[in-house]
Amino acid sequence: MFDNKKILIGNWFIKVAREEINDEILLFSTKKSVSFVSIQDSINSIMDGAPKQYSPSFAWTERNNTRYNLAESEKKVLAYQYVSTNGYTIYLLDSHNINIINEIKNYKNKNKNIIIISANNYIYTDFSRSMLHLHIDNEINLKSDFIHPQYIKNLQHIISNNMNPPKITYTDRYKYYLEFLPIVKIIQSNNFNVIREFISFRLTASSYLNASLDLLLHDTSYHENKFVLDDLIDADIYLLRTHRILTSRLAIVIYRLSFFDLSANKTQIGLFFKKELNVKSTTINLNNLNIEFINEDLSTKSFRGYDLRSPVQTEYTIRVEIAKKLLKAGVDIKIITKATKLVLSKIL
Repeated sequence: MFDNKKILIGNWFIKVAREEINDEILLFSTKKSVSFVSIQDSINSIMDGAPKQYSPSFAWTERNNTRYNLAESEKKVLAYQYVSTNGYTIYLLDSHNINIINEIKNYKNKNKNIIIISANNYIYTDFSRSMLHLHIDNEINLKSDFIHPQYIKNLQHIISNNMNPPKITYTDRYKYYLEFLPIVKIIQSNNFNVIREFISFRLTASSYLNASLDLLLHDTSYHENKFVLDDLIDADIYLLRTHRILTSRLAIVIYRLSFFDLSANKTQIGLFFKKELNVKSTTINLNNLNIEFINEDLSTKSFRGYDLRSPVQTEYTIRVEIAKKLLKAGVDIKIITKATKLVLSKIL
């Protein structure tokens, strides 16, 4: 009856009603202008579906600006970008506001659930916490309601009936949450089709980012022609699946689409993958590696990439490996557990 995203959003509000803190930020995005009045009406209506024994008071209060050294004019602007209840805090971002963004990133409201409204084509891109995302343009009523009344009724039904959340595997999370694609898990599990599905989804099914191919592909050797691009990406995924070689250009596309950061440079992306994959990018020549490759685009020249033919090590596996070596060298087990932050059973 209800799709998974709707049930996940309903369960986000169920936790609010129970006075629990959600791990994820709830993000509503729209290309339109919205007012706090319409936001207030919609959110309060959603919470009308909460069981009375769980329903906290949702009286709205304006933010306290005294902690900021701001001019009065700036404070008036901020007052329309931040509203707090005793159950959650809502931030309206329709332009880049350093004070608001730093407050969200620093997670000053640790005892609050956070809702972000990204309006007027503004794209919020800090993913220090996963974000459960709904692009609401199709859910906005023509009468200027923030969310369509029928969508609200569906959420009310989910909340009032305390519907259980669906089980979302790590390979499907990109359909519901904004967060980095778990590339290490995908490589370890040999589930490479997820990469193709993720890229297609981000480019076509997600309305949050109007991905300009020119920006997305800069600093890569990918071709902007869609049919050529699709073939090259498929070939790069085949190379990763079959020979455990991740091309730098594919890594760049994965990173930019994951973080919605089309301006991310090669150095920034390289450092990220070096940390995630525990391997540096290097110049690769398939002929030198005796690898026959179906794609002439890379078969006839050298290119940058990550050679993952040795097992990809995560930070956790590295710590386990170090702990075992320290134990073998005679280091006291208490010192090892303290230094590596591993439980005893993982070391012995």
